[in-house]
Amino acid sequence: MDLIEADDLEGLRAFLGEGGDPNTIDTFETQEDVMESVSLLTAALAVGNEAMAALLLSKGADPLLRDDIGTPFRMAVERAMPNIVRQMLTNERVREVIDETETRYIPPLVDAIMSQSPDVVELLVQNGSNVELPGDSGER
Repeated sequence: MDLIEADDLEGLRAFLGEGGDPNTIDTFETQEDVMESVSLLTAALAVGNEAMAALLLSKGADPLLRDDIGTPFRMAVERAMPNIVRQMLTNERVREVIDETETRYIPPLVDAIMSQSPDVVELLVQNGSNVELPGDSGER
């Protein structure tokens, strides 16, 4: 996690090159004295570092690895990162769960619309997202 916080892309590349696990989950104490577990990929996305996220994905980081924040796939959609979402959608497992709502009962497509990201919306629709899914209220 220190490599992510330090914005050390070359250090991350070296870590992975030496056999480091791209699916590493670190536990740390938040400012509110709560212990949270976060994956390297989630951490890279949280700080908006697309180069690190792309590197982790290319080395096998799981876009569906759930940690205390959620999954990296949902974070990339919510944060309107079309290049990362595109890379994640090359994973068949991601395409299979493209409409799953996780914990907030909102499909990723709705998150993309709320994030005002037409590129991410288009990627999700092109990869099979159901445009007829009802939202929280049951309306289509």
